[in-house]
Amino acid sequence: MPISSKGIHFGPQSSTKLHYASLSELDSDLPGKRLEEVQRFAGDRRTTDSLRPKLLVCHDYKGGYKDDPFNRSYTFNFWGLCDTLVYFAHHRVSTPPPSWVNTSHRNGTKILGTLIFEPDAEQDCLNLLAGPALAAAYTSTATSVLECKISPLSTHYACALAQLACDRGFDGWLLNFECDLPQKEEQGRSLSLWIRRLKQELRERVGPHAEVVWYDSVTVQGQLSWQCQLNSLNLPWLLSADSMFLDYHWKITSPDVSTRYFDSVAMDLRFDKTRRDIYFGIDVWGRGCHGGGGFQLHHAMDHIQPSAKGLGLSVAVFGPAWTWESKEDEEGRTWAKWWNDEVRFWVGPDDGVSGDPGSSAHLPAVNIPPSDGPGEKSPPCFHGPYRSISHFVDNRARGSQALPFYTTYSPGVGLAWFVQGERVMTSSSGWTDVDKQTSIGDYGFLWPAPAFILPGKRWVRDGSAPCTEFCFDDGWLGGSSLSLTIPAALWEEASLDSSSVAVKEIIIPLEQLILRHLSKYRVHLVYKFMFANPAEPPQEMEEFAYVGCTTDLDDKDFVLTSHTSERLTNGWNAADVCCEIRTGTNEGERHCIIGLRLQYQGRGASPCPQKILIGLVSARIEEHIQADPVVLGIRCLPTILAMANVTSISGILEWHVGLRFDDIQPSESVTSIVGIDDPRPPWGVTTAQAPTFVYHNVYALAHTGELAEPLRPEDAIFVATTGTNGHVNSLRFDGFSLPLPFAHPDGSVILVRLYIRGVTEAGQVIPWPNVPYIDIGSMDRIHN
Repeated sequence: MPISSKGIHFGPQSSTKLHYASLSELDSDLPGKRLEEVQRFAGDRRTTDSLRPKLLVCHDYKGGYKDDPFNRSYTFNFWGLCDTLVYFAHHRVSTPPPSWVNTSHRNGTKILGTLIFEPDAEQDCLNLLAGPALAAAYTSTATSVLECKISPLSTHYACALAQLACDRGFDGWLLNFECDLPQKEEQGRSLSLWIRRLKQELRERVGPHAEVVWYDSVTVQGQLSWQCQLNSLNLPWLLSADSMFLDYHWKITSPDVSTRYFDSVAMDLRFDKTRRDIYFGIDVWGRGCHGGGGFQLHHAMDHIQPSAKGLGLSVAVFGPAWTWESKEDEEGRTWAKWWNDEVRFWVGPDDGVSGDPGSSAHLPAVNIPPSDGPGEKSPPCFHGPYRSISHFVDNRARGSQALPFYTTYSPGVGLAWFVQGERVMTSSSGWTDVDKQTSIGDYGFLWPAPAFILPGKRWVRDGSAPCTEFCFDDGWLGGSSLSLTIPAALWEEASLDSSSVAVKEIIIPLEQLILRHLSKYRVHLVYKFMFANPAEPPQEMEEFAYVGCTTDLDDKDFVLTSHTSERLTNGWNAADVCCEIRTGTNEGERHCIIGLRLQYQGRGASPCPQKILIGLVSARIEEHIQADPVVLGIRCLPTILAMANVTSISGILEWHVGLRFDDIQPSESVTSIVGIDDPRPPWGVTTAQAPTFVYHNVYALAHTGELAEPLRPEDAIFVATTGTNGHVNSLRFDGFSLPLPFAHPDGSVILVRLYIRGVTEAGQVIPWPNVPYIDIGSMDRIHN
């Protein structure tokens, strides 16, 4: 979303609707249009412990749909802890914005929309089961909801909602029925069957990973009554859906009661369910929640997942933007102060906040309603010091099916925009663009403080100061980089030997991936060193991209086939490594670290870097398609250019993306076939996905069309990036004013050349000589 000024929008004016007030409004928008540019789910992250709970995060930041191109606001960044994110809003049907779908899937997390029926929605709730034809008949005859018949059961909306998820690229639905069912048990039974049909349609249209989550609200008797535990009044909903989100007003005995009840259900009924499919809700705002939410969240977590019992239940966290909204209007509140609280909330440090809400001045004051009903009192319980969510939920590694992997360490906000280390835009108020979010690094290695690996595989973490942070003043691509402080004392412990020539080595783990046996991978890193005396950088230090083990796996199983490094522009450096895993046990996958290895060799004290900025990390399967993505078919729909020192542009710029293949090598030619029975294909065949762009940077350059010599694209002015609403390949100008440094003295027609400069999923920026453009003005001229 970063744009140079107002007057730019993303995609056509009639953009896709994100929410619907009623089912009839949804019908009026059918059939929908498939968003081809939205990233689809390629596989979730995984944890090695199947008994650890899953985490569902229910997002409710100010009602949803709040991206702001001209301010920094809340973004969710701890995707590695989150199995499923629900995009929640109080419309009948709410779908996640394409930017959230892209970021969720890029980070290996499923994302769901919301179907909600709140009080006074009984008629629409019946319409869901009866279908639009019967619903129209009931409306025309003013039939009472008590007289409406729902037999036969209509599958219309089950199919429509499944297709909507398929078209928009998200993975399923949260079902929230917070109204009575007028036809009570009959409607409850029909609803149970409808849920099963919805689940079936989602599996067929979206994929086997699709998910339906039932929110614990109405009972099988049709009464709105939150049970807050699993019992006979809500069991059919769990059996029909994939999982259940229990309301957060539960008592501390509810987790034990629920697991015992679940275990008592016949195996043939719950054959596809485990305890992990039961999510106990926690409201971060503390409404009716044991412990009061906020930084007392661990009080509730202690009962859901007690370490001594191992109940195997999961957790649903509602309203995580509490860290932002609860203190947003406080004087002196800054993005950096919020981020410190956000990191503490999700990943610690665990001993940095007391369990006593009155002991830390920075904790927002929270009104904690009682969690017990009238006359009910929970037995006393005691909790130790503060523990973050990561204490209870595993950080999940990305699987190889999620490759290619790409991150510029962006939290989805910024104060500037960088292209290959060059600042092309500055914003005093900042910007927010969820679509530009990438991994912020592995939480076990980088947050809240970095961990380092020293010789002998010794792990060292220095948490004496905040030494992992975002740098918004410098970056390689996007709006930021990751800044890591390396304590000077660490180098003294990093010796490989005790000879007169000291050799010191530090490995900085950055990301964790699951890589396949015998597959070949390429890892690419871009970084910058910050020295105490920049004028005297060390000549004896070398740096390498690193791929290694996460546990006691012998590094000899990681065969590094090549190392390369180079110096880039603006003080940035790059390192590449090609590797292959060859295990003696021939096992399928390994948990691996990718990071940066530093070696210093010399005599005396070493002028070592105080900080390192990490600008880009990418990883991909080496056996990739030998092709590059290219921009094709640029066109600009009706465009008006004002004649003045300032050029005003109105219209839609759009294009599509194709592939340009490498030249066929002699070994790949059909002439290499030796006979009709030759089993070898003439060119490589791969299952790797075709490369594509993650976004495009658009630039503008004014001219008259009377060119005595070719224009220099390097002189073009940055206009915007693409991608926030699913329209990666279009940009809409609405009276956008470009302060272009050109005014022809004779008043001849001014043309504007618009360049479309793509950035690939490997972090490669298309070189200027290969960047396509279109001239707009009196006539449109395209150059691809």
